[in-house]
Amino acid sequence: MDPPAGAQIFNLVAKSSDPKANNQPLSVQGGKVGIFSGAKAGVFWSSPYDEKKTLSFHTNDDTHQIALKGSNGILDLIDVVNPTGDMITTGTSMEWSTFAVDGQGGVTVSDGADIPSRKWIAYQDGRGMTVALYDGFTDLKGKTVIDITLAASSPS
Repeated sequence: MDPPAGAQIFNLVAKSSDPKANNQPLSVQGGKVGIFSGAKAGVFWSSPYDEKKTLSFHTNDDTHQIALKGSNGILDLIDVVNPTGDMITTGTSMEWSTFAVDGQGGVTVSDGADIPSRKWIAYQDGRGMTVALYDGFTDLKGKTVIDITLAASSPS
């Protein structure tokens, strides 16, 4: 299914001082959203989530949404089909429809959390680099991360 008429269509691109992540397009593999060697840039689209004045990001059709899911201060970007609260397991946080895009294309999360140290990161996970939102202070337990910013840009 194609995005609905009038939908904002875009690529998500990592920006970083680290050349391994800089200007790398994000794509979806195995339910993860990240930087995967040789992968074609993913095409994403947004729809408004009026209740919170935020955006839902979609990857395929309107049943697929990008969500943030994880624990211990790191929320991975994932592709989820028809997300519901029932998908949230004990000890895990998960949220969707909380994205915002500023006038320069910068992607942020608007979920009401007041965590000034929060930032986007990428980390190696075996298949590539997973992109995640990190709270900026939780112990990474030896995980090596690259600081990135996330940008929405016109599809290539």
